[in-house]
Amino acid sequence: MRRASLTILCVCLLLVQMPVDADIGRSEVESGDDTGDVIERTVHAGGTQYDIQVNTSNHTVQVSAVHLADNETSAGYVVQVNDNRVIDVFWEASKGDQNHTEADLMYHYDAGKEVREITFSTYGGSANITYNFTTPRKHEGRYLRPTLTDVSFERINDSWGRVTFTVRSDAQYYYPAYVVVWTPELDAEWVYMHRQKGDNVTRKSLLVPVENGEPFEGEVRMHPRNISETGPLHSQYEFFGRPGNSSFEEVPYEPLRGNKFESHSYESQRVDEEQSKVSDEQFRVAIGGLAVVLVLVILGAVVVSSGRRRV
Repeated sequence: MRRASLTILCVCLLLVQMPVDADIGRSEVESGDDTGDVIERTVHAGGTQYDIQVNTSNHTVQVSAVHLADNETSAGYVVQVNDNRVIDVFWEASKGDQNHTEADLMYHYDAGKEVREITFSTYGGSANITYNFTTPRKHEGRYLRPTLTDVSFERINDSWGRVTFTVRSDAQYYYPAYVVVWTPELDAEWVYMHRQKGDNVTRKSLLVPVENGEPFEGEVRMHPRNISETGPLHSQYEFFGRPGNSSFEEVPYEPLRGNKFESHSYESQRVDEEQSKVSDEQFRVAIGGLAVVLVLVILGAVVVSSGRRRV
């Protein structure tokens, strides 16, 4: 019994004294720093160190790799944004070899999503970076979300007119763009702005009842599939004008649900503005006329006063 206890004790002492190799069974070590606008990750795999850096301010991703081991190995790596590949490098690495790749993320963002998932993958290692960012409607002159860029009017006859909508999207994604239009005489007319592959501009026309002499006016809601929700691809506009003189502006999006959609109708605010402008102009004309009358009265009084003095 004492001999067995002594044997167990010796084995335990030998195990305690054995050096521990931190690299045994390790295929990856990941570390990171999320300071300010720069998010960093470091991955060790297959004798290569990969430093991944995502700049959420200028929207770039960089990968700097250096092979530290004595062996020669395949050290390719891939970077994806929401499963969309932006970097794909195949690299045969020897000791001391370095590799650097950079990619622009802005034009690879899916505008329908606000959460950005950057994934780095290599042989035996990976890293993930997640952050929130809403893709802007326009960037460097390009429209990254479907955007209403023009509304024009054309009269057909004394009772009808044609409204033409132009929607532009320069993104690589083919976002569905459904348009719903309201006018004083038209309720919830649906238009599908289908974008053909390879095209970035779509135009569709709609006949609307509008009496001769009356302005074209109404509101437009653009949505990807559900008008009752709100998100980056939802937008709302108001248009107003006459043939050859059209205007429109974006306004905050108002989701319409259930009975609210069925009962919704367009109420013009611009007509009141136009009437207000006309009233202001009439007021200015009246003031000007009154000033002229006052001047004439004063001149008349001066003339009469001068005549009396001569007498």
